[in-house]
Amino acid sequence: MTDPDTCNISNQSHASDVAQRYLTGDSRPRTHAQWLSYFGEHHGDRYAVSAPSAPGGQWRAIALSGRHDQLFGWSPTELLDELIDHRSRDPHR
Repeated sequence: MTDPDTCNISNQSHASDVAQRYLTGDSRPRTHAQWLSYFGEHHGDRYAVSAPSAPGGQWRAIALSGRHDQLFGWSPTELLDELIDHRSRDPHR
């Protein structure tokens, strides 16, 4: 695997995450339970996240403050992108 310090990482806010995954050998979560744990650990204070209730369903996150916006993604990584985008639009969330 490539040393994270030599990777071409365009978003440096996640560089420490990349370095940590490299050092521990961990990759992104693979199961729904692992993803729910990940969302809870990283976004649990601002969003309530739920996995799809049926195959082919969408992941959902509800903002716990403000207008209680609802975010959806067809996959957990798509929902993660939505969460990051939502937080960047209003940094006070």
